[in-house]
Amino acid sequence: MFSPRMLSLQNIPIAAIIGTTFLHTLTAGIIAPTAINYTVPAGSNDTTNPFTDDVFLDSIVFASGTVYSAGGGIRGAVSSFVSLNRNNINAERGDNDDDSDGDTDPFTRVGLDPMNYESTDPSFQDRSITSAFSTRSLVEGVDGESLYRFNIIFNAGISDNDAGVDSMPEVVLFERGNNDTTTVKAIIGGTYNAPVYAPLSTTINSGNLTYTGLDIDTYEIGSAQSLNAGGFDANDFGTTSTIWGLEIESNGGDFYGVFAVAEDPSTQLDSNVPQALINPDAVPEPHTSMFIGITSLCLLCRRSRK
Repeated sequence: MFSPRMLSLQNIPIAAIIGTTFLHTLTAGIIAPTAINYTVPAGSNDTTNPFTDDVFLDSIVFASGTVYSAGGGIRGAVSSFVSLNRNNINAERGDNDDDSDGDTDPFTRVGLDPMNYESTDPSFQDRSITSAFSTRSLVEGVDGESLYRFNIIFNAGISDNDAGVDSMPEVVLFERGNNDTTTVKAIIGGTYNAPVYAPLSTTINSGNLTYTGLDIDTYEIGSAQSLNAGGFDANDFGTTSTIWGLEIESNGGDFYGVFAVAEDPSTQLDSNVPQALINPDAVPEPHTSMFIGITSLCLLCRRSRK
């Protein structure tokens, strides 16, 4: 497994390639990042843009000058649950994603066969989606077809850094393509299959997110597409409560990073995630191993085009 670490732009390790992209400004209503720093790990099958293998988010910067770093201020998923149209969503990985870089694909990582990626069995689907969002890889996520809904529970709850509306977000989303409509709700309690939501939701429309300067080519598309990002303040959801996760309902959005981000991890993050929010199907069974089998040719040949 690739070991998360912060890498200095002035002290580039031989073991990895790192990069910085500076971003364009964005529409009002979604907080636009101004730069991201990323790592291409040693052993990658693809070290140049567009990427077909893992690229790890090291830090993300916003106009306020605040830097959210992987040293503890960027948190991924510990659970997920698909609550609408399981046949329209599946975990996804890069075209050339294998374990050569020390980070296996999201299926193999949790003992699942990647060639069964379209399975709608909850124990397969929820587990693989959780796995995809548990790392900082921006080339692992979900591929969506038409309407679906799922939730992500972070591995630590996030609270607002400031009681007022500001330009320092608490959650950040990365989407491939930037061409779908998505509604996002903040989860502040309840259970994994019956969440309690913050009072307000927010909508991402086509073109609303900021191009990161990165393009990714993943298993179910025929060519590379842009990777885009945007941040949301806790006040966008009308809450001062701890945000434990997000519900994402989309008409086909492809997400490749859903993170809680903390300006001050020591005061904003709560690692005591309520057990009721953890989906049992999303947790890998002990000592699982990938099963080997022959999958149908039609499954191998399905390559959706969008």
